Amino acid sequence: MAQPRGGGYSLKGGKVQDSYVRSVYQALTSADNRTAVTAVGLFAAGVAFLSSSYSELLLPP
Repeated sequence: MAQPRGGGYSLKGGKVQDSYVRSVYQALTSADNRTAVTAVGLFAAGVAFLSSSYSELLLPP
């Protein structure tokens, strides 16, 4: 049986709150947070590179 569509509103008349995952996704993809998300991503990539075996390529011969 299909559930009725409420149009995004609860029975009490208030707006239904977004789920936690949706609010986190919207925060990460918003234009206001783009520089911070980019900086954290580049930092994580740098740490992953330096902790891997590929970091030995940086050593002199």
